Amino acid sequence: MRPDTATLKRFYETPLGDFTADALAKVVAESDWADRPGGLVTLGYAIPILKKLGGPRSAFALMPARQGAEVWPKGASSLSALVEETSLPLADASVANMLLVHTLEFASNPSRLMREVWRVLEPEGRAVFLVPNRRRMWSSLELTPFGHGTPWSWRQLEALMIERMLQPVGCHTTLFFPPIKTGPGLIGSITRATAKSCERPFLKLLPASGGLLVVEVKKKVVTGLTKSSQETAMNQATVR
Repeated sequence: MRPDTATLKRFYETPLGDFTADALAKVVAESDWADRPGGLVTLGYAIPILKKLGGPRSAFALMPARQGAEVWPKGASSLSALVEETSLPLADASVANMLLVHTLEFASNPSRLMREVWRVLEPEGRAVFLVPNRRRMWSSLELTPFGHGTPWSWRQLEALMIERMLQPVGCHTTLFFPPIKTGPGLIGSITRATAKSCERPFLKLLPASGGLLVVEVKKKVVTGLTKSSQETAMNQATVR
């Protein structure tokens, strides 16, 4: 079952949710992808990450209809919208950078979602997927939104993306520490501080052990094919 926007917002307002948003924002901020020119479009529920990053570039937040939307940012012109995830209100090849979180694991048709990502990305455009890692505690426990939906393995994601003409260019994990509710007290603060300071060293030792897969892809365009031929190839792959 897909958590709605209110449920997601409540989670990120907890100490565990704030720790999660910190970790995910760090992944985005420190990636090579983050330095690419162009605006940023997010799909799913990325507002806590955008807040941690201070609203990077010309960020725009798209939220699936089955999840519900949230006005963002508060007190300013809205940069968020409610959309159908397989029919985005964006022109072909109009997006340079895309971030998808709380999206793929809830997609009723992952193939069509990948096709839509390919359609809106510009040539060589990049997308980063944050997806629950199969057989890890974050995807097994229902304490967080990542414990719902369908988790993925790296091999499953790689096969799906390559078939949909999205070329993987990097994969690692984040969220090494288990999703434990720590509470607002002193012990909870010490636990969270310890987790934050040890997160990176543990992931360096065990890079595939994190609860979330961080997969970066770029749009693959076949040289010599017309636009209609490229779309035909994508349609055929989606049908399969």
